[in-house]
Amino acid sequence: MDSHQELSALKAEIAGTQTRILQDYFRMSLEEGNGHSSWVTRYETILEDGVRGSHPSQYQGAKKAFDKKGVGTFDERDMDISIICTMFEHHRDDLELGKPGQTIYADVLRYMRCIRDDRNDLYAHDSFSDDGFAVLSAILVRLEHAMRFISAAKRDWSIDRTEGSAYFHRWNVGLREFEKRLSAKFAESESERELAEEIRTDIQRMLGSRDVQGSYFDLYKKYMNLHQDGEEGHVRPLLDFQRSAAKAGISNACIFMGDYYSGKLWPMRELAGQEADYSLAASYYLMARDDLQPDDKAQLASIMLNGLCEGYGADDGETLLAQCPRRWGSRVLHSYEMDGMTFYAYGT
Repeated sequence: MDSHQELSALKAEIAGTQTRILQDYFRMSLEEGNGHSSWVTRYETILEDGVRGSHPSQYQGAKKAFDKKGVGTFDERDMDISIICTMFEHHRDDLELGKPGQTIYADVLRYMRCIRDDRNDLYAHDSFSDDGFAVLSAILVRLEHAMRFISAAKRDWSIDRTEGSAYFHRWNVGLREFEKRLSAKFAESESERELAEEIRTDIQRMLGSRDVQGSYFDLYKKYMNLHQDGEEGHVRPLLDFQRSAAKAGISNACIFMGDYYSGKLWPMRELAGQEADYSLAASYYLMARDDLQPDDKAQLASIMLNGLCEGYGADDGETLLAQCPRRWGSRVLHSYEMDGMTFYAYGT
């Protein structure tokens, strides 16, 4: 799983947890008092009252969803955050939630609204940017809202004390564990930012040097020394440097990245958890087309022949393959099958 996927997973996890802590709390609220046989019955009653009330549009969607599931199969996970907030705000008397001016009620409502706004913001336009640090900061805010909510809910006088404490501990354990993982990601993100700045500075110095090629190979050795086989974390410095150097137009870096994504550097690719991406590999090879060695030409021709190079077809692949000598040193050009496709490479 790459960094972007990890951040996406954390975003989904905190959003799901926020939803669950509200659903769990509201179920407990509905279970208290008033002689109702179950929380589901109370929920249905409030929905029916809402549909007949002065703002029916706020309840109609939830009522339709409830009727579709039915009393016997409706589950707390079926309750939407918006309807929970609406009921909590407008049915205090039915739920015995106290008065708006009471501190505990105000705290529960405040953080319930924060969670609702978090969810609406996420669904509306996903405020999370591509900046890893900014993404983590946004997740931290959502975590804070969740932790403050369960703390306020624990003190809610309308919930049985034992139930309230059990509720708090039930969610606090998971949130604290999530907080530890988030802290680790913050540390990792800071390290990545420092690495990115170091690479940026090195690339600028390289491009400004009298011997760009020589400077590139010196930097290649530097970042290669940071790469230790068998440790995933040490693959990234070299890859990030090569990717940046390729963008700066260094042919050797372009070829390296083409080899990486096409599978020729499969041990490193497996360490980084990267699947083969032939289209991306081709784009890097094309950036260094005039400097390709026969083995890289054969790889690029194979990608074209298999229809995996955007803008190039089988005819282009045949033309490029014809430029590859049958023998290259002691190695001979041969074909092999992989993933249902035919590739060309040099081998003994």
